[in-house]
Amino acid sequence: MVALVAGALGLVFTIAAAQNSPKDGRLDDPLRQAQSDLTSGRLEKALEHCRKAIELNPEYLEARVQMAMLLLHNHEDGEAAREFGVRSPLDEVDLTKDEIRELSHRAGLPTWDEPASACLSSRIPYHTEVTDEKLRTIERAEQALRALGFRVFRVRHHDDLARIEIARGEMARALEPETSAAIVRDLKAAGYKYVSLDLQGYRMGSLNEGLFLRPT
Repeated sequence: MVALVAGALGLVFTIAAAQNSPKDGRLDDPLRQAQSDLTSGRLEKALEHCRKAIELNPEYLEARVQMAMLLLHNHEDGEAAREFGVRSPLDEVDLTKDEIRELSHRAGLPTWDEPASACLSSRIPYHTEVTDEKLRTIERAEQALRALGFRVFRVRHHDDLARIEIARGEMARALEPETSAAIVRDLKAAGYKYVSLDLQGYRMGSLNEGLFLRPT
């Protein structure tokens, strides 16, 4: 989350600088190709063209901005932050996630065993406006699932439909009549008209799947 915020803030300020930076005609073709690849759902190819543009001119801000936007688009928040020199002290000393949790436990931090969770905007499909109302609805819905005892899940926001992804190990409990009724009740109270359970279960970056349904 910190990396995402830092990366996004860096991106905002760098976009402003990029708009006033000198143009480099050599990069028009790779950056145009990167945009075309993204539109067609070829994210890896788009990243490849951005890297080529940066190799041609490492100081060209527009190329770095486009690269960072693609990385954020692909939920690679840390990489996007590094494009703007954001420091990650725990990463720099090679601490693993398990080691960080262990040190947090020793320090008495209440969040030491919380499941990893990305920014709430990652629950909203691409090419869809992110609004405060949508984020609050998602937040209420996920708080309701947490209160019901679920640990690993995401509520994907599709307008008035909530698509719930739950870890496979918790799926059976979600399908129990009493529990499923409570889920429907609480998510409708959070603001959704329809409530569905994704039978594929929780997987990271599932909204990326929609990008590759476009013809290439």
